[in-house]
Amino acid sequence: MYINNEKKYNRDIQCWASMTRFQHGRDGSGNLNSMCVEIGSRCQTIYEHSHESLEILAVEEGTLYLVAGGEEYTLHEGEVGIVSPYENHMCLMEKADELLNYRVVLLEPRFFIPAVQYTIGTRLHELLNGKIRIEPHLQMGEERTARAFRLIRDLCIHSDRRQTMDGEVGLLTATYELLGLILSEQQEEEAAQGRTPTRSRDFILKVTDYIQLNFNQPISTADICQTLNYNKTHFCHLFRDNFDDNFTTYLCKYRVTRAAADYRDSHMPVTEIAASVGFNDYCHFSRSFKRYIGVSPAKYFRGK
Repeated sequence: MYINNEKKYNRDIQCWASMTRFQHGRDGSGNLNSMCVEIGSRCQTIYEHSHESLEILAVEEGTLYLVAGGEEYTLHEGEVGIVSPYENHMCLMEKADELLNYRVVLLEPRFFIPAVQYTIGTRLHELLNGKIRIEPHLQMGEERTARAFRLIRDLCIHSDRRQTMDGEVGLLTATYELLGLILSEQQEEEAAQGRTPTRSRDFILKVTDYIQLNFNQPISTADICQTLNYNKTHFCHLFRDNFDDNFTTYLCKYRVTRAAADYRDSHMPVTEIAASVGFNDYCHFSRSFKRYIGVSPAKYFRGK
């Protein structure tokens, strides 16, 4: 059993759950600070991304602005947000004007599939393949919200005692109870604009692996189609169905996100940062960075 308390999740690690507690607020100068309270290290504003994990966020203090699947949700104290696997999402920390405390739990559906049968196993398969989607916002005043909030706290408490028999049993019990609660509240994903709601896990993994390996190279839609052996028209339809965007825009966002995350504390010239993430035109990088991050790259990288 492995608990990963790092913010970044590597799907190659056989990790079934990870828990982190974040604190965000503005300092005396009005600058936004983010701190990963549980592990005592700084973390950055969370930009748009997706992953295989089922992500659950519980707001303990303040207001969290969550964007999931293209919709914005405002989570107040005592409320819970849920992000389905492979769903594009981000937290709008720049809108936080107050102290914000929230916990994040990542559950790995693929870990549980061999251990469960019947309805739960079927639901987990459907969740990974995009046939069902979890309701993203559990609001105050609902019994299920209070239960989910309590279970997330229990997970964190038991995680601190996971080296003991009681702690491990409590961790497993709370995890399965939380998973059961979430799956029982699932809703069918409706077909939009004539497209099938089903995501292809294999397609997503092949594309994300390719992008992670080649994002800093001058790649195009034609390049990835040739490498992965897809007809271009078919690939474009599949990409939009699975990533809710076209390839060119998604790649641009990914490059900007990598620049913001990988070079936040770098002393490299900004033009070199742009080139290192695949932009051969600094003006394009600057415009894209301002659009997706909200500030110019010069201010972001030099305004620490």
